Amino acid sequence: MAKTKTNYTTGSIGGTMIRTMIAMLPGTLAISGYNIADTFFVAKLGTDPLAAMGFTFPVIMLVNCVFHGLGVGVMATVAHAVGGARAAKAAKLVSAGMSLVALIALLLGVAGYCSMNFTFRRFGAEGAVLELVEGYMSIWYLGCVTAALAMIGNHLLIAVGDSRLGGLLMCCGLGINVLLDPLFIFGNGVFPAMGIRGAALATILAQAFGAVLSATALARRHKLWDFHAFTGRIVRAAWGKIIRFAVPATIGMILMPVGNSVITWITAQFGTSAVAGAAAAGRLEAVAFILPMAL
Repeated sequence: MAKTKTNYTTGSIGGTMIRTMIAMLPGTLAISGYNIADTFFVAKLGTDPLAAMGFTFPVIMLVNCVFHGLGVGVMATVAHAVGGARAAKAAKLVSAGMSLVALIALLLGVAGYCSMNFTFRRFGAEGAVLELVEGYMSIWYLGCVTAALAMIGNHLLIAVGDSRLGGLLMCCGLGINVLLDPLFIFGNGVFPAMGIRGAALATILAQAFGAVLSATALARRHKLWDFHAFTGRIVRAAWGKIIRFAVPATIGMILMPVGNSVITWITAQFGTSAVAGAAAAGRLEAVAFILPMAL
């Protein structure tokens, strides 16, 4: 395995946490940056598209909580194996973990796509705003596998001590998203104007870029891909370890999107302008949590 950037098993605990936090700040900022960039450009389309973004936020948060929970499960088990110098076991856990994440993301995407009309009507979306929500989410759901793999890839780079590279890849993905947003949303010669759907496509492509690069780094830089002798017994054992950590982690994070869903439903009673305003404020509010998230 390649030498990692941070050794979690030596040195002071406080110093290691601070160094890793500083390395993770750019990547943590990039997570909020995706939402801020999309909101900035979509706001130029008017109140209804921005309100549609507001309705999508609780569902995207909920799905991301599942991905974060899975990320904790994969990250914890891989970190234990790496810390114990069990490179072969770590490689099998990474391979099994990424496979599990891709499978669950695919199932969530299909379930969400099939139920989005019902879901967003319950939140109070209707008419033209509901059509915009469905246009955005139909693309986002079909591409949520890329979001999951990019997120888990970043978690795994942190787990093996390569938090700087993880943060750099997140920032590169944000840069691509910022470049693609105006091209896809407003159109520019070769690119047709897609409106709010363009924001979803830009995000998916940027996350796909991050997913490919993080997977490449894990395979080549850290030698953490291994599908040799990948039997059903090995996969079941690895998935069991990962899920044992992932379930409580997901439950612990799920209250935030549930609360946001209730707030969105209440805000919708005051009209689309209120939802649009809350959507813009909510994206900026997340910036306040960058330091504790990085830590």
